[in-house]
Formats: sequence, C-alpha cells, structure tokens
Amino acid sequence: MLEPPVMASEFEVAKVVLTHPEFRAALSRRGITDPNKIFCSPITAGYFAIPEHTGKRVVKVGCYDLRRTTTNMWGWPIERLYATVDLR
Repeated sequence: MLEPPVMASEFEVAKVVLTHPEFRAALSRRGITDPNKIFCSPITAGYFAIPEHTGKRVVKVGCYDLRRTTTNMWGWPIERLYATVDLR
C-alpha cells in the first residue's frame, strides 16, 4: 500500500514526543531543558518488512537545537536521539 511520506497533520506528533518523560529526560541529559528551543520533525522510517510493523504507520521523530541558530532550523540536529512512533 502506498502512502504519502508525511502529511501536514502528522507533524503534531512532535508535541506528543516532547511530552514523553523519557524523551524529556534524554533532552535534559544533553543540556536542553526548554522544549521551546528545539524543533522536532517526523521523518518516514521506511519499509523494512518487519512483521510487527504490519498495519502500522511508523515515523521517526528527530529534533534540532534552535539555541545555536536563528536562520536554519535544520542546522543543528540533536544526535542519536529519535523517537519511533506508530501514528495509527
């Protein structure tokens, strides 16, 4: 089944990720305590024929540090921190 990569309405998943206690703790360990200073975006995770992903719509959410830039929100990715979310 073909689906669009990420629909505009699915960007709301970033808000869910930013309220998750484990994700917030991981941000804190990286010195980020103000979620208003980061930008998070869902990215399609791809299809890998993993049986437990059948029937799911999985995205990977990565975040970017806005404290270091005023012109490029994609410029400073928060390395090795991603949330995997089933949108269904």
